[in-house]
Amino acid sequence: MTLHDRAIALIERLRQASQGMACGQIPDMAHFAKETNDLCQGINMAPPQDALAMKPLLAELITGLDHLVTDLEQIKNGKR
Repeated sequence: MTLHDRAIALIERLRQASQGMACGQIPDMAHFAKETNDLCQGINMAPPQDALAMKPLLAELITGLDHLVTDLEQIKNGKR
């Protein structure tokens, strides 16, 4: 699986987690940290032009994580 494909898969998992939480389901984020770390290591070892090409996907991944954290905080604080 390419770096691009791995990033897309992680973004999709975040999207599914947010959608599930909107329906009251607890997301299964098992192995997410390891997969994210593996992606980051792969980007770190990639040629510079390939690593730079990942920048928009990484921004999308970070945005997805931010949204998930916000959702979790709202649930924790009883605002959902």
